[in-house]
Amino acid sequence: PLYQQIVVEGMQQEAFFLRALAMESLTLLCLMDRVTAMGHVPLFLQVIQSDEAEVVAAASQGLFDLALLYGLQALEPMEAISGGSGEGEGGQRVKCPVQDCLLSLLQQPDPQVFAVAVQGWCKLLATDRIASEAVLLQLLTSYVSPTTADQVELRQFLSVFFSQQAPAHPQRFLR
Repeated sequence: PLYQQIVVEGMQQEAFFLRALAMESLTLLCLMDRVTAMGHVPLFLQVIQSDEAEVVAAASQGLFDLALLYGLQALEPMEAISGGSGEGEGGQRVKCPVQDCLLSLLQQPDPQVFAVAVQGWCKLLATDRIASEAVLLQLLTSYVSPTTADQVELRQFLSVFFSQQAPAHPQRFLR
């Protein structure tokens, strides 16, 4: 009943802030149960690709939280998971919709969504949920980019991230 009243009805509202709150509520429900989370990943992806910035930020934060708790690989559909090589039959790259969607957020023009993406990827890197030189390079580029000069909190977050990660994982930064 609470799911129906809060999440389903909240997602059907015209007001974006109510949809954002519904996404936050759904995230909390998904954090309590892995099966519920796996069943709602497509909804998170749909919202990220098609809703207003505030709702996209809430859905993105939720998806990053789920990735932190369950692991990024656990959120991918079964057909997207391969034997660890990232390649399917015939050497073709297997698509990972969750990872691709979260990576696309690093190209978002909206500062709020972009900040959520940067913080989410930093957390995944800091907790060793992923090891990606490409993501690390994008984060470093974001840190020094003139387009983020006015985003003081984001720059501060990245400053702390790099000052803690460089000594802890020098192999990531020396390549």
